[in-house]
Amino acid sequence: NGVVRLPTNGGTVQYFYNGSWLQLYQTLDPAAGAVVCRSLGYSAYSGVSYEYHSGFNYAYFSFSCTGNESSLNECGVSYNGYYSTYAQTLTCTP
Repeated sequence: NGVVRLPTNGGTVQYFYNGSWLQLYQTLDPAAGAVVCRSLGYSAYSGVSYEYHSGFNYAYFSFSCTGNESSLNECGVSYNGYYSTYAQTLTCTP
């Protein structure tokens, strides 16, 4: 649990949880976004947006990060179930 991946330097954040890769739904604030980007080897967090996707389910987690952690595993995390339609797209600076 807790591993993240991101296509190229931006896209829908995927979080490994209980044996599956889940796409995140509106769960990353700027502090958590900075942690994700840094943990993937990018220099900085650039921003976040939301994309509408009909028919997909996305996992909703609450992350409590200060922004100084080296991975999401160091942040507090709680799983809040599945929601549909909006995926969170994160952009990192190479």
